[in-house]
Amino acid sequence: MTVVLRHKLLLLLLQQQQQQIQQKQQQEESRPLPQQVQQQLLLQVLLLLLLQQQQQQQQQQQMETQQQQQQHQQQHQQQQQQQQQQQQQQQQQQQPSLVSLSPSILLHIFFIL
Repeated sequence: MTVVLRHKLLLLLLQQQQQQIQQKQQQEESRPLPQQVQQQLLLQVLLLLLLQQQQQQQQQQQMETQQQQQQHQQQHQQQQQQQQQQQQQQQQQQQPSLVSLSPSILLHIFFIL
């Protein structure tokens, strides 16, 4: 009887020890190791940097598109101004003043009057 009791007690003790060991292992596994923590922090920092870079690129692209739009507007305005100047020049050419007429024509007009 005592041998059986001892045996059972030993078995119980062994089981308890195994459970304790398993619990310790689980705790260690669930608790992140310092290296893992460092890696996670590094990853987070890298992600943040990437995000910042993307934002900067987007801002730069927006600035560039704004500049392009402004340049386009300026070009358009310049073209309009050139067209207006050309029209004015054409009108001036179509309506010659008396001064621009040749002297012989001026003499003819003078004699006719």
